[in-house]
Amino acid sequence: MIKLTPDIVYTRGSMTQTLRELTGGDITIVVLQETFCDYNGKNVWLRDAELWHKTQKFMFARTTIPADAANGKLNVLLSLGNKPLGDWLFKQDYRIVKREHSNATDRTTIFEVLGELITLEEQFIL
Repeated sequence: MIKLTPDIVYTRGSMTQTLRELTGGDITIVVLQETFCDYNGKNVWLRDAELWHKTQKFMFARTTIPADAANGKLNVLLSLGNKPLGDWLFKQDYRIVKREHSNATDRTTIFEVLGELITLEEQFIL
């Protein structure tokens, strides 16, 4: 079993890549849901996923994208399937609009890509 430490929450760059380095590349993405819905009063495409190493869950990730962006410039994300968001995101010209750490295990990051916003909420299992 690999023990994550609280400083993992402050990792810059791709969390998936960081976890791959810790596990020798053995990471699995389990998609719990992908749907268009109303979330916090906004029409969005929502994706809930977990990152696993064998039988150990490392994190839960929720991605939300405005529905018009998901049907437009960011429609490639609708076909991610079990691929990590970071594999696509960190190959793009992006900027971090905002990053918040609500406690030692949770963070929310808002990225701007292609002029559109992607919100990524992450909960780490330490």
